[in-house]
Amino acid sequence: MTDLDWTQYTLLWIQSQNTFWEKIAELVHSRRKIVIVESDLNDPRIVNPKEWRGYGIDAQ
Repeated sequence: MTDLDWTQYTLLWIQSQNTFWEKIAELVHSRRKIVIVESDLNDPRIVNPKEWRGYGIDAQ
């Protein structure tokens, strides 16, 4: 097992969260539905399309 410091773990966690929300959005959109999430991050990436480095969520 490799030794990772907390910043590397944090980065891995953040990357996995991005992938998770992108996958949820893809799945729901494939069923012709919309995705609404609740977040207190105030991050425009949540509702930005994937082409703009967003998660592809429809509303927040």
